[in-house]
Amino acid sequence: MLYQFEGLALWLAAALAIGSVACGGSEKKTEASSTEISDGDDDGPTRRRSQVPGMDDDDDDDDDDDVSIEGLKGHLDPYDIQTGVGRRSEALARCFQTAAKRKKFLGGQVELSFTVARDGSVKSVNASKSSVGSWKVEKCLLGESQIMKFKKPKGGEAEFSLPLDFEARRIANWWSEEKAEEALGAMPLELSACAGESSAADPKNVWVTLYLGNRGVVESVGFASPHKDGIEADWADCAATKVSAWTLTDPLGKIAKLGFRYNPE
Repeated sequence: MLYQFEGLALWLAAALAIGSVACGGSEKKTEASSTEISDGDDDGPTRRRSQVPGMDDDDDDDDDDDVSIEGLKGHLDPYDIQTGVGRRSEALARCFQTAAKRKKFLGGQVELSFTVARDGSVKSVNASKSSVGSWKVEKCLLGESQIMKFKKPKGGEAEFSLPLDFEARRIANWWSEEKAEEALGAMPLELSACAGESSAADPKNVWVTLYLGNRGVVESVGFASPHKDGIEADWADCAATKVSAWTLTDPLGKIAKLGFRYNPE
């Protein structure tokens, strides 16, 4: 399901930790589409008719059975998720827009995994996936998400995922995994020191995305992990500082984008 909030494309995915949808327990996949984000976007929120409460009331019972989002113990209906996210949608957009003003090559997808407590507050939120390559953006998205307020879930705590898509204004050339490994060498091992230096737990299965500019200087770096414990902000702050000090292969006038996995399970 694709929702537009002031130019920000938000997927309210029915992909949960248990990967279930109320209709028969099979997951429905929605292909992502890119939406340009610009400061001058005056297009208001757009929704399909079937997504607006009060429309097609005769089909409400069937629709609820088909799209209600189930958690391990409770569930939230898609509209309740839309409403909770919508209150912070402009703030989510600004997280990216602010960083992209200076670094037009930033772009990619982020998936935020939520656990909503019984009272509707966000118990936890984690960047389970990200190819944006900006800890500044990811940290801001997590901060805005943590203060969201949802309707009380039915039946207990509920879980859902929220994929976001951000379109870059400048093309970055993705390097292959082989080229990235060759360029990085043993550098990723330096990140293990952050567990001690920051007094934060060493995260597991971290995907690191970074950009290289002139002379191989790291222009930006970001982190994500699908592990249930996520990534502590202090560790990511430390890791971002270390990666930003690296100098790799010169992309020769272009912006290079590459990724690697740290501490895989």
